[in-house]
Amino acid sequence: MFMLSPDVDPRRSRATLYASAGTLGLALAGGLAAIAVQARLEGVLSLAGVSCVATVALYGRDVVALYRNRKRRTLELNTTMALYALGGLAGSVPDLRLH
Repeated sequence: MFMLSPDVDPRRSRATLYASAGTLGLALAGGLAAIAVQARLEGVLSLAGVSCVATVALYGRDVVALYRNRKRRTLELNTTMALYALGGLAGSVPDLRLH
């Protein structure tokens, strides 16, 4: 499917890569540091969560650009079903509020 679409701008793709690497590094290094000094993890996890949302937004921007620039405009059956599956996955995420 993505072979029918031109490549994404390398600068945009690189920004997504750096954001995801930074998010992972923040979660791992910050979590390990908080554990090492016996501090609470909520602050580190909150920062990592905000960074994760930004990373997902950048990734989503790249995927939308790929879909918009496709040569074949109609989606294949497997892609349409994947959208329903992702919607079901999002609906099944448990309530993660901290008590």
